[in-house]
Amino acid sequence: MNDKGKELIMENYLNAIKSPSKPTIVLQTILNLAEFMELDENTDIKLFSPSTLARIAEQCNAYAKALYYWELEFDNDPKSTITLLI
Repeated sequence: MNDKGKELIMENYLNAIKSPSKPTIVLQTILNLAEFMELDENTDIKLFSPSTLARIAEQCNAYAKALYYWELEFDNDPKSTITLLI
């Protein structure tokens, strides 16, 4: 996929996340897709940062996934993430 196509996909996902009338099932699907793409070694698309995925997981009440993504974010930025983990 070319860069323009990747940008278009990201823009549409961000619009879906920011929508005020989004159902939880949409967020769960996006979260599952991000997790699948993270595990797939053939893809070079990273949908969102770990902190964004953690917030999405919290909105879906998927707290184990949220903790996982907050721990990943802690590796990148421990100072701002430590209070969220506590």
